[in-house]
Amino acid sequence: MNTKEPRFIAPVLLERYEDFKEFASKAAVITYSTEYFDSPFLDDSKRLRRLILHAVGVEMDGFPMSFKYVFEYGDLMSGSTGWDEQTSEADRRMRSMLEHLQAEYNLIKGTVETPQHSWKRLAVAKS
Repeated sequence: MNTKEPRFIAPVLLERYEDFKEFASKAAVITYSTEYFDSPFLDDSKRLRRLILHAVGVEMDGFPMSFKYVFEYGDLMSGSTGWDEQTSEADRRMRSMLEHLQAEYNLIKGTVETPQHSWKRLAVAKS
């Protein structure tokens, strides 16, 4: 195998937001994308359904890595409250996460589309 050939390592999917924040502090950039509940009514407020976070360019043992965390409204589902309350709470929590990340880190909406060899530059740019 050619050692100069760039290697791609798939993003590591994290189960806990606290773990993601730990890697986010070491990332060159954090990206996010959102999905909203569909509504047939134009006057309904948009409620977040899913928040997808990526910490890109985290240097680990000489390799630039990325870490992914996904928060969905279903993570809060319980039988004790109604659907409207649950989706409102999930929306509030996801917006709070975004506000915190925006205040603390280099946060970009969307994705970072780069050739595989550019990930190394992202990791170097952070250090």
